[in-house]
Amino acid sequence: MKTKIVLCPTLRRAVYEWHRLADTYPDMWVDICRKPMSLTSVLGVKYVFHSETETDIIKGLRGDLISVDEFEMNIKKEDK
Repeated sequence: MKTKIVLCPTLRRAVYEWHRLADTYPDMWVDICRKPMSLTSVLGVKYVFHSETETDIIKGLRGDLISVDEFEMNIKKEDK
């Protein structure tokens, strides 16, 4: 399984984006976890949401770092 870390400017924005995407594309997610905030797509990609201020947590994670704006573009491509 491939892991991608979605960085948001604030924790509030990370929570907002996680909720919004889980509700907007319910058919696309196999697993939705609250802790850590993650969405696992049917394609086998796990997206973990964090804020840019959580530097200690991010250092220990393995995966590709993407911004929330890049993530939105990837979701639109996968949805088609």
